[in-house]
Amino acid sequence: MFGQFSGVAIAGQTYGFDNSHPEYKAAILKVDEQIGRIMTALKQRATYAQEDWLVVVTSGKGGPFQLDLLNLTFDLNHLKNLFCQSCYLGCLAL
Repeated sequence: MFGQFSGVAIAGQTYGFDNSHPEYKAAILKVDEQIGRIMTALKQRATYAQEDWLVVVTSGKGGPFQLDLLNLTFDLNHLKNLFCQSCYLGCLAL
């Protein structure tokens, strides 16, 4: 199954690729909800426990946005936990 969610790109092009814009943030939350509904439906399949699913969510290109690297905080533990929970082949060594 393939899905295309263009609402985030449209909102970003219209209002700016920054979640400080309510319209852009709302578009991201809407896609998150839609993906959540797909995942819920997938897990409700009668044969789900016997199936081996790999779900990949990716972006086509993103939009222009500048990060303020001087004020950017990065939590490696959070990143490690994210990869450990979502990596198909196991945890990346961070």
